[in-house]
Amino acid sequence: VDLLLYSHLISPDGRSVIGRGSDKALHLYPLAGGAPQPLPYVKPGEQPLRWSADGASLYVYTAGPPPAHVEIVRLSDGNREKWRDLSPDDPAGVVFVRPPLITPDGKHYVYSYTRLLSELFLGRGIR
Repeated sequence: VDLLLYSHLISPDGRSVIGRGSDKALHLYPLAGGAPQPLPYVKPGEQPLRWSADGASLYVYTAGPPPAHVEIVRLSDGNREKWRDLSPDDPAGVVFVRPPLITPDGKHYVYSYTRLLSELFLGRGIR
């Protein structure tokens, strides 16, 4: 089982943790032992970031070109709600927005990004 970087995936009640199994799918693993449960409403390519404070939902992140998308997925029925699209005010040269760290209440967050900038010089008459 692989645990995911940038994630806080132990459930609020402390009974389970989300991990990626040998089948590469995400599962809910009971910490007291037992069979893992699938997470059917988390799509392939999404990364769970953290549980909601009440333990009923997960914040999930989708990597890709900016902006990065974060949604809240209710685990009981798969209902989705857009939480934030993350991109710096100046997106010039931004090639990747890293998964955010979110507080349990979802009111505060922090993220970083990778920016690649370059300069072009034009030389004339160089010998």
